[in-house]
Amino acid sequence: MDEDEVIEIASSVKAISTGVQTMQTELATVKTHGTELDGRMKELEQVVAERVSSRGADPRYRPGGVSLMKDAPTEQLQRLAAVRGRTAFSSQLRLKDIVTSLDPNNPTQTGYPVGAVRDPNLYGLAQRERTLVDVLPHVPMRVGNRMEYVTLTPAQGGANYFQQAEGHLKAEGDFGSVLSEAGIATIAVWQRFSRQLLADVPALGAQVDHVFRTRLLDFIERHLVRGDGTNGGILGIVPQATPFTPTGTRSPHMADAVAQALTALRIAGWPAGLVVMHPHDWLTITTARDSQGRYLVADWRTANGLQLWGVPVVLTSSVPIGHALVMDPQAATILDREQVSVSISNEDQDNFIKNLATVLVEARLGLMVTNPSAVLLVSLSPGTTT
Repeated sequence: MDEDEVIEIASSVKAISTGVQTMQTELATVKTHGTELDGRMKELEQVVAERVSSRGADPRYRPGGVSLMKDAPTEQLQRLAAVRGRTAFSSQLRLKDIVTSLDPNNPTQTGYPVGAVRDPNLYGLAQRERTLVDVLPHVPMRVGNRMEYVTLTPAQGGANYFQQAEGHLKAEGDFGSVLSEAGIATIAVWQRFSRQLLADVPALGAQVDHVFRTRLLDFIERHLVRGDGTNGGILGIVPQATPFTPTGTRSPHMADAVAQALTALRIAGWPAGLVVMHPHDWLTITTARDSQGRYLVADWRTANGLQLWGVPVVLTSSVPIGHALVMDPQAATILDREQVSVSISNEDQDNFIKNLATVLVEARLGLMVTNPSAVLLVSLSPGTTT
């Protein structure tokens, strides 16, 4: 190796050493700037936090956010922008509160709209736990719109069926009867809906079915109890029942009046199996107290539901207040010509060209009171009338 090569290598080593020293100096500068930048960021966070926490007391505050005017924090932000290589910086910065509900009277307010959640259920439909339709027997009718039935007249009291002596005339029997007839009534209600609505809300169809079925059954029960049979309607139980007035020197308690009616049915040979009364009268019975303010009965409810003197009770506002039906449940029968059904048609009227659907809820039934003497309309209070 000659002298020139040695000189060249030494020069290269010196240049490399100088470059390393320069790089170390630049790295130290970057580290210093990074430490300064971190400190300034912390100062900025502190300033913003102080402005937000004391927004009401700071005169520079404006509704809807925090304003940073030309002051020390703004200068710090400008220095921070210079470090990041940005020369343009606004001297006024407004930070607005983000809220979830928008106030139309506050144009400076910003927010994120939150949609309401729809409860899928329908409310406002009353349903009783036990109805008269549930407890009365049903007989299906496959043809016809009237049912004829024969009812025996009460036997003559005090009849003597003994033959007084040999050769004497024996007693003649009494077989009186009455031919009666129960008609079939059509009960129906309809409502139109847009086909788009039924398609867009899949659960609506089932809800409409349930609502109209319930309302139709409530209407049916009212007329099963008190219907007058006019205008194609049902002749109810109350108009066909046998009036019963409790006996006694003083007005008995309502529960005693029911007990007397139950006893009268049993004496006549009818099984007493059902009491139907108004909820108001049931309240009067169940809240009766003695002279010391104690309830006469702690709880009238049993495992099988409401009972009075061991007999099931059905509550309905269709029974007139001050009266109760005490009956053999087999003495009245519901005739099912067509049970409650729900139909939907797109061809009703101009539904097809208007994209509508008609929902029809319908039933055909009648009531047959085969033994009026086994159905007592009990007067629970003196002077009450139907």
